[in-house]
Amino acid sequence: MSDNVTVDSERLTRVENDLEHTKDDVHEIKTDIREIKESGKAVEMAVIKLAQIAETNQRIFPRLEKLETKVEKNSTRLATWGGGLAVLMFVLSKYGHLLAS
Repeated sequence: MSDNVTVDSERLTRVENDLEHTKDDVHEIKTDIREIKESGKAVEMAVIKLAQIAETNQRIFPRLEKLETKVEKNSTRLATWGGGLAVLMFVLSKYGHLLAS
């Protein structure tokens, strides 16, 4: 025995429309999830690159500090010698004629 079901055509049309909207919404959700996954991968790659940069900086920083210390010492020495030479030149220019005679 078969059961015959009669459905109002307007009601069936509404159900079909609702189903189409639901199908579209599911498609949008899938697209959004795909985009989120892709952006998550990009963020992961950026974090990896930043970690590599940080690691490199940790190796370079102590050497850079030593170099800065050496430059500072050399600048101080140069300033000292330059000042000494300036004083010597002043004295020689002022009193050099006494040494020549």
